[in-house]
Amino acid sequence: MPNVLANTVLSPSAAGNGDTLHADSDTEACEIDVDFRRTQVLFGADTDDVIGKRDVPELTAGEANEADARMLQSCDIRNRCEFIAGGWASIEHELRRQGREHSFDLVLTSETIYDTDSYKSLHDLLACVLARPQAETNSLNQQVPAVLVAAKSIYFGLTGSVLTFKQYVGARGVFDVDSVWQSGGSMPREILRLTWK
Repeated sequence: MPNVLANTVLSPSAAGNGDTLHADSDTEACEIDVDFRRTQVLFGADTDDVIGKRDVPELTAGEANEADARMLQSCDIRNRCEFIAGGWASIEHELRRQGREHSFDLVLTSETIYDTDSYKSLHDLLACVLARPQAETNSLNQQVPAVLVAAKSIYFGLTGSVLTFKQYVGARGVFDVDSVWQSGGSMPREILRLTWK
């Protein structure tokens, strides 16, 4: 299940729908156990009382797909979101071919900046798809188009990091970039917001 879907369907605001979030007591971050949630969807909301986080049964591919379909139906996300996967350059090419440049008000991406070699194609895709702000974006009723990038602050053994991505975006001069959230703990995470300059 894509991160965006997991975060949307299993968000803390959906907790009234029986979602259970598991948090390690020594961190500020809250981790959503997708397999645990799938088990709840398939076998009932009382699963939380019966099965501990570490004892979640392994689901077949068919059971996982069925649980995902049920979660999608429960939140009407299909009419509001589109999930796209593939290489950044090929996605950009396909969306340009379809004439869909600047057609997304919000782009969510997670764990995509761990390799500096991918920064150019990712940045080019984001610049291609993010909607341009309307003339009156200062109005309280209008949203500013934005990209939210969730990432680990440092990827050990890899070339990318939040710092190197922020430097790259700054050097390109297309987007403003700022950190809108930071976690604590031993593996710090951040959410960056990119908006048009």
